[in-house]
Amino acid sequence: MGDAVSALRNVAATTEQEETTLAGTVAARAAPLGSPSR
Repeated sequence: MGDAVSALRNVAATTEQEETTLAGTVAARAAPLGSPSR
């Protein structure tokens, strides 16, 4: 039972990290597109 709970917590933590990284990547790619080239 404890192993299952630990596994779920690990999956949740990994998913949260991936979402944060994905959001950062999207923001980094969108920033140059939204601002004029100088």
